[in-house]
Amino acid sequence: QEIDILHTELDVSFNWDSAFVYGEAKITAQPYFYATDSMVLDAKGFKIHQIYQEINNSWQAVPYTYVDHKITIRLNKVYQAKEPFIIKVNYIAVPRKLKVGRDIFSADDRGLYFINHKGKNQLWTQGETENNSCWFPTIENPAEKMTHQFNIRVDDQYQTLSNGFLKESIKHTDGTRTDKWLMQQPHAVYLSMLAVFEFEITEDKCKDIPLRYY
Repeated sequence: QEIDILHTELDVSFNWDSAFVYGEAKITAQPYFYATDSMVLDAKGFKIHQIYQEINNSWQAVPYTYVDHKITIRLNKVYQAKEPFIIKVNYIAVPRKLKVGRDIFSADDRGLYFINHKGKNQLWTQGETENNSCWFPTIENPAEKMTHQFNIRVDDQYQTLSNGFLKESIKHTDGTRTDKWLMQQPHAVYLSMLAVFEFEITEDKCKDIPLRYY
């Protein structure tokens, strides 16, 4: 593995009927040890709209290839070890359409699951060990560790849950809301999670630690 992901900021929303994930991933990364002018991301069954790199404080489209669930991105120059760069991927993920035996090993490897139970929509993720690349572009290596912020846009009737703490919640005029969850401790990529449901939440505290029961 040549590239180390430092931080992923993910904007996601969902189409419940089609079981689509609409995503924009901003990934801050750097070479580990050796200089390189490219990076490779895992992404299973995506429809990629465009990939950009932040160059001189503006987003510029960069060339890429997408073959065998791997996105190979050509950077604007050769980056030295520990020299960070930021890329942005606009995409749609369709985990329900992944084919067992071709895209994934089993039906339990979709990474993100849309469920309708008794007329109620819900979704949840299960990333271990290499399944989160079914819903956001990343490097699926158990040794890879990053921080992240997941900005989850849902209809206002739903509650969201993710790693870290709820940094901000913004209501929009169309009846939706974006919850921004920030995870500041570096963690394995497969531990990144989110869930959406009509949860009932009970708040409590243990000493100075806030507890929330969903």
